[in-house]
Amino acid sequence: MIELSRFEQHKFKAPLNYYGIRQQRLAASLGCSQAKLSNMLNGVTPMREAIEDSIEELLTELRSKGKKTKKFHKIIKKKKE
Repeated sequence: MIELSRFEQHKFKAPLNYYGIRQQRLAASLGCSQAKLSNMLNGVTPMREAIEDSIEELLTELRSKGKKTKKFHKIIKKKKE
């Protein structure tokens, strides 16, 4: 778990925005609320390790493909299986 000073944005926020990933859809895929995910990305609350690992794997997969995708939820579900 990365400890951020209060209201310091998480390193994942910019890449998620770049790839056009909406917080609401990502939160649903991760099994948390959009508000909770927003708080974690904005440094209000610490990001849980499981969520951090899932987002890291998602971004690694997207970077390897070199393009934006609207089917990111399949990447997350594949990891959970």
